[in-house]
Amino acid sequence: MKNKLILLFFLFSFSQLFSQEMSKYTGTVEKVEGVPIFMFSIPVEKYHEVGTAASTGYIIKMGANEIKSIDNKTRDMVKSALKKKESGKLGEFDAILLDMIKVKIKAIKFDSVKSDKAVIQEVEGTPVFFYSKPDNNYTVISDIPANFSIVASRGMLFDKVLNIVRKTHKKLENGEIKDYDAIIFNPKDLTSKAVKFKD
Repeated sequence: MKNKLILLFFLFSFSQLFSQEMSKYTGTVEKVEGVPIFMFSIPVEKYHEVGTAASTGYIIKMGANEIKSIDNKTRDMVKSALKKKESGKLGEFDAILLDMIKVKIKAIKFDSVKSDKAVIQEVEGTPVFFYSKPDNNYTVISDIPANFSIVASRGMLFDKVLNIVRKTHKKLENGEIKDYDAIIFNPKDLTSKAVKFKD
């Protein structure tokens, strides 16, 4: 019972945290095991939900266990979803979407046009490209190494991304880096790049 209450608290907290506006920027999402991954983003094209690609508890696991990278855990999640599809437990799907407002990992199918284009979500006013690359041309303002204290912590993935965004904001305030428009994350090691768009 205690564990369930803790899980519900986490899920409520994150649903509130990520009830934010989408940015004006679009990107192209990356594929994992051949499946487009929409994380910190939503598809440009219309889609509908086919089913649950992974349990809600998996959202906590993505950031809680530092032994495996987020990329490896995402790969495991996709493989599990593909097995569910093969066994008939999950319908045909085109992509996987991590819904940050409803805190749910969805298997989705596009209504007409399959697309890997996405609208990028903001975290505290900054567009976050996670498993996606900007459609706009950009210049790298700063390469940001992984923060060991954040990466090795047992906080959830959302916590880690939020902390990195805040630390990058602090560097800007302190004059350590120049002004930037967005942050591009590497899900393999949580290194990131602060970038400025050219157009």
